Amino acid sequence: MKKLSFVLLLASFMALAAIPPVSAEISANVDLQRYGVRNLSKNESTYSQNIIALEGHELEFSLNLKNTSGHQASGAVLYVYLPIGFPLDSNSIYIDGTRTGGNISNGLFLGNIDANSQKDIVFKTKINVYFNGYAAIQALVIGNNFSTASQYVSVTKNGSANNTIVYGFTPSPTPWPTPTPTNQSHILGISVLGKNLTKQNTNWQKTIKAEPGDLLQFSIMLTANTGLTVRNVYLKDTLDSFLDFVSGSVKINDTPASDALISGQLFSGDLTASSVKFVKFQAQVRNAPQFGKEAIILSNIAQVWAENNSLISDSSSVSVAVKQTEEKKPVAVVATVKKNTSSGLPIVATKSKLIAPKETAKTASKNSFLGGTIAFGSFWLLIILILIALVIFLAISLDREKKKNRELTLTKTNPA
Repeated sequence: MKKLSFVLLLASFMALAAIPPVSAEISANVDLQRYGVRNLSKNESTYSQNIIALEGHELEFSLNLKNTSGHQASGAVLYVYLPIGFPLDSNSIYIDGTRTGGNISNGLFLGNIDANSQKDIVFKTKINVYFNGYAAIQALVIGNNFSTASQYVSVTKNGSANNTIVYGFTPSPTPWPTPTPTNQSHILGISVLGKNLTKQNTNWQKTIKAEPGDLLQFSIMLTANTGLTVRNVYLKDTLDSFLDFVSGSVKINDTPASDALISGQLFSGDLTASSVKFVKFQAQVRNAPQFGKEAIILSNIAQVWAENNSLISDSSSVSVAVKQTEEKKPVAVVATVKKNTSSGLPIVATKSKLIAPKETAKTASKNSFLGGTIAFGSFWLLIILILIALVIFLAISLDREKKKNRELTLTKTNPA
C-alpha cells in the first residue's frame, strides 16, 4: 500500500512538472514609431538614423512610442544602450515635454500607456575622446503585456553625407516644448540630493565628490505641490552597482523605515496638501580595486508614484576619483671627469649612476635612529679598546720595571 501511494505521488509530481509554464498574456502592442538622432553642434534640424559626428559634438536623440492596440500597455520601460564615448546628460531627459531624471541605459520607466496613446522621449549626449569612430546605438522597449520592440541609429566619425543613408524627419514647429521645471504638471514633486559623510560635508548636493570606501547619505524630498492630498505614495530607489546600500539606514522624517526602498518598493503613506517628506538612507562607495585610474560617475535614481499621480523620477550622481600614488623612480646622476692624455689634451669621461629616491620621513627617522645607535656603540667600543691597550701598556711597563730591578739586585750582590 505504501509503495502504491509513493508511486501515485511521484506520478502526480511528474505530471505537474510536464505542464508548460503559463506565459504573460500579450494583449497590447507598442511600436517604436520614431527613433532618430541629430547633431546639435552642426545645427542639424532633422533627426536621422545615421549621422556624422566628432569628439565634442552634442547630439540629441528623439523617440516616439505608440500603443497601437485597444488595450492598455502595462509597465513600459525604455532602454537606450549608450556605448563608451557617449556620456548621458542626465538633466536633458524629457518625457512628453516634462523633464525627468534617470539613467536611460539602465532603464527609463514610462509606466502604463493607454490604448492608442503615445509617449515622446528626448535626451542629449556629448561625444568624448573614447568614441572609437563608429557606434550602433540600440533603443529597446519592454513591458508586461506586449512584445519587445527595438530599433538602431548609427553615429560615425568618418565619411560624408554623400555615402551615408539618411532617413530623417523634421520637427514642426520645434522638436520639443521649452524646458519646464521638473514635475510641473504633477501634484507630487521629487528631488534627490546627497552628501559625503566620510568627508563630513554639511551641504546637500546634486553631484557628490567621493573616493572609494566613502560613506554617503542620500535625501529624497517629496512635496505636494498643490492644495490636493497625494494618496498612497510609493517610492523605489535604484543605486549604481558600485554603491552598496547600508541596510537599516532608511528613515522617513527621521523615523526608521523598511529596506524595501531598495529591495522592492516603500510605502510612505499620504502626503497632505503643501507638505514635505524626507526619505533618507546611506550607501557606501566600493573599494579602490573596483575602479580604474579614471574618474567615474555613479548614479542614484529615485522613482515615486501615487494613487492620483503617475510615476515621476529624479536622480543624483557621485563623482568618484581614485587617488593615484606617485611612483618614485631612480634619478640618473651624471658625473663628468676630465683626464689628461700624453698629448696634453683632456678627455671627458661621463659616468652615470642611479640614485634611489629620497627616503620618506618615517624611513629617514628610522635610519637616523639606527645611525645614532651604531655611532653610539662605536664610541664606547673605541673607549674599551683604548682602555685595553692602556692596561696592556701598563702591564708591559711593569714587567720591564721588575726585570730592571731584578738585574740591579743581582749586580749589587755579585760585584765584578
